[in-house]
Amino acid sequence: AASDVYKRQVFYIERDDGLYSVNDVNRPWSTAICQIPVPPTDGKTVSDGWQSVKVIGSEQIETQAGVFNCIKLHYTVPEPQGTEWFAWYAQGVGLVKYIGGGRMGSLYHVLELRTYEIQ
Repeated sequence: AASDVYKRQVFYIERDDGLYSVNDVNRPWSTAICQIPVPPTDGKTVSDGWQSVKVIGSEQIETQAGVFNCIKLHYTVPEPQGTEWFAWYAQGVGLVKYIGGGRMGSLYHVLELRTYEIQ
């Protein structure tokens, strides 16, 4: 039977210039992706040449893991991929909710935090 729970371990590193996600904690800067530019000013957009991240603003999100005050971001990748997604990050926790990943305007994934552990 297929599980409706998507399990992925992601690590977050806070630097002076932003919050970064990494998949390999032993080689963090080889896989680092900027998730929140600092300061997270509403309307601020950063681009790494492949994707653009725009700070939408603050929003409170409720999940099975609790209620979190988050920064909401809008990610876009231009054509030919033409994908977009929204993500909510809570300070000290990381990714709390994710919607999107399909073609512009289409829904592909919906992920919400169920449990977390801070190490």
